[in-house]
Amino acid sequence: MNHDAAQPRQYWLFRKIRNWGDEFHSDCGGAAVAFVIAFPIFLWIIAVLVQFALIANAKVMIDFAAQSAARAAVTSLPEGNPDNVNAAACMALTPLSPQASQAAASQADSAYQALLALGVKADATFPARYTYAMAATTTSWNPQMDFTIHTGQPVDVTVTYRFKLTVPGAWGLVGTSDTVAGLDGHYLDIVSTRHVFTSHGRAANSDGSGFPQ
Repeated sequence: MNHDAAQPRQYWLFRKIRNWGDEFHSDCGGAAVAFVIAFPIFLWIIAVLVQFALIANAKVMIDFAAQSAARAAVTSLPEGNPDNVNAAACMALTPLSPQASQAAASQADSAYQALLALGVKADATFPARYTYAMAATTTSWNPQMDFTIHTGQPVDVTVTYRFKLTVPGAWGLVGTSDTVAGLDGHYLDIVSTRHVFTSHGRAANSDGSGFPQ
């Protein structure tokens, strides 16, 4: 065997392997830099998507709360019990609400005890969540009039809920800093409106078929 002829070929093979290694490490370095730059952006996009998904879910719940408040308004406004309208909205929004850090409101304890008396297995956190819902929910209706006198009127019931944003990095896009029920954070006001007609009230006169006159 000619060792002198084999050595250049061996050196050529070593150089080739070394060049492959240099190229590999160069590619890995470039990929690492690209990963370090792109990964935080990717995480931020995921955070934004998750937060907007939570907002979409909250909008569904607030639409349901507005429908509940509107149903309560149909009978409660003609009977002179407007507080029932906001109570209906707060009850519907309790599952969506975080726990208030302040003491539970007396109305929250009363609602909790009423549910237990009805056999509903309400969670022990219900009073704290209901307390937050009371602080975060505003219910209004238009037109403003004495519905105990002007019965059977069309009315728009609007529920505004201060939704707590929970995904870091995404809440700055749509939220504002505030404190609700003792909780500091970023919040977004979500609004829903429903159109109904109030009833004619229990004191309304009716014809022979039971329809209000």
